[in-house]
Amino acid sequence: MSTEKIILIGNGPFLNRGCEAIVEGTLKIIENSFNNACVKNYYFARNTNQDDYNSGLNLANMTHNITHCPIPWMPEDKRYSWTWILSQIGRKIAFHDLGYVYYNSFQKMIENCVDDCDVALQIGGDNYTLDYGFPLKHAAIDATLSKKGISVVLWGASVGPFNSRPQEEKWLIKHIRNHIRLILVREPETLDYLRKINLGDRTHQMGDPAFVMDPSIPPEGLIDSDSISGAIGLNLSPLLSRYRKSDGGM
Repeated sequence: MSTEKIILIGNGPFLNRGCEAIVEGTLKIIENSFNNACVKNYYFARNTNQDDYNSGLNLANMTHNITHCPIPWMPEDKRYSWTWILSQIGRKIAFHDLGYVYYNSFQKMIENCVDDCDVALQIGGDNYTLDYGFPLKHAAIDATLSKKGISVVLWGASVGPFNSRPQEEKWLIKHIRNHIRLILVREPETLDYLRKINLGDRTHQMGDPAFVMDPSIPPEGLIDSDSISGAIGLNLSPLLSRYRKSDGGM
């Protein structure tokens, strides 16, 4: 029996519970879909030491037999260094291949630390939006993996919109066509947007992988037992504050 080798990449550590939920749900989907899969989770370890991460794993009560591999966060380049200057030029004229010069050492590190596999799932959720700036670091990962012959899938993703920055949008469309085999999106707005920019041929909608997690009951005594019956818990993102009305409503 062959073993499918799958890597998860681009997510944060489990101390971010949203990142944990994506991994948990994804692993459940993989386990229900493959009889024999070897999975490694490559996560960004910024400001997170291994002891803190292991503590997060213990709190998550993980039962999945996978390997967790930290990706060192690339330090900021020195201002006015030649790589910094080239990357700034790339940002100004939206020719982001110049930006790869800035990520050269990062790409070499990814190439050396990531094992060969059948498929890589970019699982960061909303990394391919402008919420955290243009996703050049994740694009650098895509390019590195695809050049190693690994199929890259955007998994349970939100993408864009980038139409407010048309030159960067044009670059990203080219990047996706060159380096991303399949895009699986989690909401119709993303699906509609990708169809409008002619990427609908490789895009399909799926549910958010976090939705398949098994429900858990809060520890006894944490919440008044009379309040639990029929209740659900919501983890609201601070991003929602952007849409808060002046009168306090949403």
